[in-house]
Amino acid sequence: MEQVKFYSKEDMASGYNLSKAEKIIDSFDEQKEYNEINELIEFYNIIKYIDNEVFLKKWDEKYIQMAKGKIKKMKTKVFKWFNTNINNDTIIEEYEKLTRNYKDDFFEIINNIIENINIEDSTIKDLLNKYPYHIYDILENKKIVSKYDSVISEHMNSDVENSTRIFADVYLIKDSRRKLYLPVSLTKDEKEEIIKKYLDLPHPNINYLRLFINTPELPEFGLSPRTKLLIKNEIEKQEDELFSKSGTKLSTEFLVRIVPNLGECKQEIFNDRKWDLSYSLDWIKENKDYPTLLNNFIYLFGFVDNQMRWVNTAKKSHLGVFEGHLTMHAKDDYVGGYAFQSLNAIADMQVRAYYDTLKKVNIRLEEIIEWFFNEYLKDEFGIKDFRASMSSNETSYLEKCRYTLPEIEGVLKKYNYYIEDGYINHELVDMTSTPIPFINVKSILNNKYLYPNQKNDDYILIDYALFSDQCMLKYVERIKQSYSCFYELLKKEEIKLSDIDEFDMSLIEKLKQYNLITINADESITISDRIKVGILKDLHENEFISFWKYPKIFRDTMIELVNNELVFFESSLLSKTEVAYLNYYLNRKEFINSLDLRNKYDHGTKSSGNEQEHYQNYMIILRLFILIIIKINDELCVLDSEDYKSSQN
Repeated sequence: MEQVKFYSKEDMASGYNLSKAEKIIDSFDEQKEYNEINELIEFYNIIKYIDNEVFLKKWDEKYIQMAKGKIKKMKTKVFKWFNTNINNDTIIEEYEKLTRNYKDDFFEIINNIIENINIEDSTIKDLLNKYPYHIYDILENKKIVSKYDSVISEHMNSDVENSTRIFADVYLIKDSRRKLYLPVSLTKDEKEEIIKKYLDLPHPNINYLRLFINTPELPEFGLSPRTKLLIKNEIEKQEDELFSKSGTKLSTEFLVRIVPNLGECKQEIFNDRKWDLSYSLDWIKENKDYPTLLNNFIYLFGFVDNQMRWVNTAKKSHLGVFEGHLTMHAKDDYVGGYAFQSLNAIADMQVRAYYDTLKKVNIRLEEIIEWFFNEYLKDEFGIKDFRASMSSNETSYLEKCRYTLPEIEGVLKKYNYYIEDGYINHELVDMTSTPIPFINVKSILNNKYLYPNQKNDDYILIDYALFSDQCMLKYVERIKQSYSCFYELLKKEEIKLSDIDEFDMSLIEKLKQYNLITINADESITISDRIKVGILKDLHENEFISFWKYPKIFRDTMIELVNNELVFFESSLLSKTEVAYLNYYLNRKEFINSLDLRNKYDHGTKSSGNEQEHYQNYMIILRLFILIIIKINDELCVLDSEDYKSSQN
């Protein structure tokens, strides 16, 4: 039986999970003894829903109060059972009984009661040795890491490959999805030794090596010049192997697989020559409810970031120096670059693999899309009579493309009219024959997106001074370490006013004017408002911010920046960056190098292609449809949140 699982307050599967939770709440008996660990952890997930005030819409206040009362008793049973039954002799045995999606909850509960249970170091060592790939789940729990500091440290010293990736996540990779805690006893020197051992592996990942060669000197982590030289030599060795044959055309291999017996939901390995992405067939087979199957595009395949922004759009910040400044582009080109091409090649392969896998277990992705519009929007948000219809299984991929593209436009029209009128007038929809421009699809939220004001000279100067790799503020002659921008330099080094060249002083004054830096009494320069600078950095890297995805203290600072005219709000379903992405794929409204799929299929110019070409295009079209679904669902979840509701009062 599929189990209740809490992921987040905005999770699309919350309605589905709460429907299952309702039956469990109703049947919960305070007098009964519950002893099966998966059942108790299921209780724990139900508790998290109720504690986070996530309820079914049909629940009235009387039922909610009843549920909260039962949850208190349920919580007592969960923690009493763990306190009583999890000990040195039972922990591994009970851990092995867990279903796949309850492994992280197990450690989370242990973390909450760590003071009350007695697990010997040797047992934790055995657990780690038996399940080394679960080190990430353990490192997410600060108290466990603290209590078993030396054991975890010892394990990390021996598990060189995983430890190297962990160091990259903790110290180097931006926006890592997991907050990890490292053992305090794992010394700076030991971490460096682990990196050196990693270099001795047969094929150390060159991407990690390139990260580590520029590692700044941090209090907890750093690499000596000797180690960096070893890294440099290994990078050159691998690059020489790539270029050893004159005239050889280099290519990157992308491999996406959905396989059984993976041991975890996904396993992704990247290097310059091969991207090897494996996903668990068992996970998909065990979680075949439609909400989870849709959520896989978020949590398994990573189509969006934590602000529900599409991750595969082209961004200037993703372009290398050569791509951004030396490669020639037409004025109206959609400029993607290597990162854009690679990410979208992977995404297309993920959809193909997923689509074909679902068909093998008698599930059509088209039916899930229909369910979202025809049932989920009504059941979850009370939006009646939305209607969406996908092509049948028997139609060719050519016909599927021709049928689905207008359906995407129809969905956007209906959503737009729903926002305008509060209901969907199908007669009005039918009378509107021209496609609605993507940028004109309204948002139901106020101040949805924050954009940089590129018309404001002050903003342009601030962005250049803090974050540009071309600005000379990043270079201080007395400091030998190279930094990507002035912001990174300020974070890692002590900079004095005397370090700044005279011709750059106007930039320093501009940063002072907006309280972004402070000149202290000793003439040292420090970042004065880290929240404000963090917001500007997000804008630099991602080109827009989803306002309601930030905590209130950040939103207040954003409003201050709006008042200073450095940034501005706009509300639409899709951001400008996401609109450009759709225009690149579907029409020639904006870019002369567009794939123009909408017009080609609409005007019949794609009828001559073979079925494989139509299949590939159909996978792109489905991917775009899924991305739009994610945006609609996220917007409605925000609208329904207490945070948003309270802000509108």
